[in-house]
Amino acid sequence: MHWRAAGMGSLCLVTSLGCPHEYAREGTVDRAVHKDVMERQRQRCSEEDLERFCKDEESAQCREKCG
Repeated sequence: MHWRAAGMGSLCLVTSLGCPHEYAREGTVDRAVHKDVMERQRQRCSEEDLERFCKDEESAQCREKCG
């Protein structure tokens, strides 16, 4: 019976840690969200506005003007 408790504890530990390459900064999910945001900005702003306001993609001006 002790092996079952140890196995369940190990399984809980592994599942609670998640996969850092998926969810961490610069992980798969983070890159996908960033790509979606950039596509949305390109749809809402002209190329001229993108060059003017979005030199730094994370700036407040870029988010305000392009979305």
